[in-house]
Amino acid sequence: MIHPIRSITRSFPRNGIRNPFNAYRFYSKYHLNDQIYIHDNEKGLFTFNLTPEPTTLAVGWCDSKRNVTPGNFHVNEEFVSLLHKFIGDSIQNDFAFIVEAGANANLFMPIYDFREIPRYGRIPEVDNIYGYVMVNESGKIVPGSYESNNLYRICNGAGLVKLRGIYPKFSTNLTSDPENQKTDAVSESKAASTESAPLEQTDQAEVPAEAPPAEAPAEAPVTKESDSQVAQS
Repeated sequence: MIHPIRSITRSFPRNGIRNPFNAYRFYSKYHLNDQIYIHDNEKGLFTFNLTPEPTTLAVGWCDSKRNVTPGNFHVNEEFVSLLHKFIGDSIQNDFAFIVEAGANANLFMPIYDFREIPRYGRIPEVDNIYGYVMVNESGKIVPGSYESNNLYRICNGAGLVKLRGIYPKFSTNLTSDPENQKTDAVSESKAASTESAPLEQTDQAEVPAEAPPAEAPAEAPVTKESDSQVAQS
């Protein structure tokens, strides 16, 4: 199904007449998972991501909208890294896994992808497990204990990644432009170096100012004694 949405940025020609075709962007949704939006790509591929805006960080790319397989889907490794980091930081607040942790005290519990929900008491398929967390004796997820699973696949036989409780917040974080984040980081580092520069100059200026008074008295007696000894000889 095709969904027209209003574009955030609109282009106006110099004559002041707006082209109506520039006011809309078109996307479709992945037929196995309505969390995934599909956008046309200028390179002849389709971009798959978690928001209606095509400029957000992509899950990956494929040459087909429906026939998406592990063989033809190109995974965005930057997305995978961000996903694991977000899970590690917030999985202890996911209601679905909070409930499961109550039955897994003193164990390492798998955190799995919801494209394939395992039956109760069954271990998920290894390529469907994001990673593992430690559950304490009280049945609570230990914050910071998440360890990612290197065998997890963004795309497997059941389709593309599907999140549960963390989906709304994670997809919102993807709306910020990575290029702007890099620019802000560079600006902050430059500002920090500029502020620290005067302090370094002040410290360097004070060192030679204190040195001469301490050295002058020490050299004077040595010079006088040596002159007198030469005169007597």
